Amino acid sequence: MEFSWWLTSVISRVLDAHERDAVLGDLAESEATGRHALVNVLDLVARRQAGLWKDWRPWLALFGVGFVGWRLSLFSLWLSDKLAAYCFTWWHYGTHPPDGLSGFHDILVFSCQALALVFWGWTAGFVLGSLSKRAIWVSAPLACLVWLSAGGARRVSTALKFGGLPLVLEVALLLLPAIWGAYQGGHYGKLQIRQAILLASAVASITLLATWAGGWSEAARELLNDGGFHPRILWQSRLESYAVMSLPVWYMVATAVSLNRRNQRGQNSSIG
Repeated sequence: MEFSWWLTSVISRVLDAHERDAVLGDLAESEATGRHALVNVLDLVARRQAGLWKDWRPWLALFGVGFVGWRLSLFSLWLSDKLAAYCFTWWHYGTHPPDGLSGFHDILVFSCQALALVFWGWTAGFVLGSLSKRAIWVSAPLACLVWLSAGGARRVSTALKFGGLPLVLEVALLLLPAIWGAYQGGHYGKLQIRQAILLASAVASITLLATWAGGWSEAARELLNDGGFHPRILWQSRLESYAVMSLPVWYMVATAVSLNRRNQRGQNSSIG
């Protein structure tokens, strides 16, 4: 198959199934060249995408989730750097960094923070997919660009320093959950109210655990210094930052409650 036709087939997947089949069928019947088919499909895709952005939802997804994603990216960068440094120290020196905690407590701290990042990334992706719908082909790459631009130079330097391990951790803890969430958000749209409440409860719990455990290291150092060390980041600041990254799940709860109310009104009107 000619490369232009193959590329045309790939790009046409952005269109709805029935429109894609009709367009490709017409191009094949007219015996259009691969270049001509590619130009026509690109023009059609651009016009369809432009029409989708006349709605407010893709814009909310881009800027709202983009802001949360910026914070998620910075937290992911910090956590992956810290995890990579911990693994590097353990591998080369057979011990964990001197942070005042035991290895068991370090694992607990990292587990809480990593699990929180997975939840935050998935919910952010779900809201992005739910709001964007067919515009996800534009909003998702733009959101990824915004997220990756946060701390870009530091991300490259840490990746080089630790042999790419921080990037692997970021992909596993943030990117993959966000992609999976975006797929499910685009497919399901909204959660039922029970699902949303259960998810919000889980996110709130892990957020509080991450806030609590995140201060163990600094509390231990303060204790070792006989109270002379003052933590740089208070728990209130951590909770405020983590709450921002939890915003998508509360949007999901709000939409689930709104959907439930509409369904109840519809049932009441049908009964009346």
